This record gives sequence, C-alpha cells and structure tokens, in this order.
Amino acid sequence: MARYAAALELEHCRNLRLALDISKNLQCYDWVQCADLETSAEGLLLDAGVSEELIRASGIDLAAYKAHLLEEQGYTLTPGEGAYIRRNNEEFHYIYSTPAQPQEEPGMARQ
Repeated sequence: MARYAAALELEHCRNLRLALDISKNLQCYDWVQCADLETSAEGLLLDAGVSEELIRASGIDLAAYKAHLLEEQGYTLTPGEGAYIRRNNEEFHYIYSTPAQPQEEPGMARQ
C-alpha cells in the first residue's frame, strides 16, 4: 500500500481511472525503502573496493550518502519519508484512463 500511495503522489493522481491504472502498473515504479539505505550504501562501497574497516572508521553517514545517490538518479522521497520512488522505463499499460497529452507551448497552434 505504501508503494501504491507513493506512486499516486508521484503521478499527482486525482482521478479514479488513473488510480486504477497505477494499481495495475506498480512494476513501472522503482522503490527503495529508507530502512535499507545504510545497508545498500555499505554494499556499494564494498563493491567499489572500500574496506569494511575504512567504512566504519570514516564516520560517513551511509543513509545520507545513499539518499544523495538516489536523488541524483531521479528518485523522490515519499511524503511520509519512508521510501524513495521513481518512474522507470517499463511500459505503462492504460486500461481505464488515457495517457496525459503533452502541454503545448503558448502561441503554438495545432495544424
């Protein structure tokens, strides 16, 4: 439910039809819980060759480090601040709603 609520917020959903489509397309959203940030950051540093001893001795705020990386990758912190979410490249299947139309620039006319 938390992932679904975050996806609704990310999409600025105020429409029941779109809410139904989002519920059927949760695979289109990448999701990282804040409780996992520290462990994930430590894993990244270990994979990069940084020793466990250096990680512990450095005093790095691992959760803040991972949060920064997620924000650089286009993730948004959920309103309850319990997770990060972003839209991925999976195809979104519209069943109940229709895709939003791109906004026209002022002064542009359709032909």
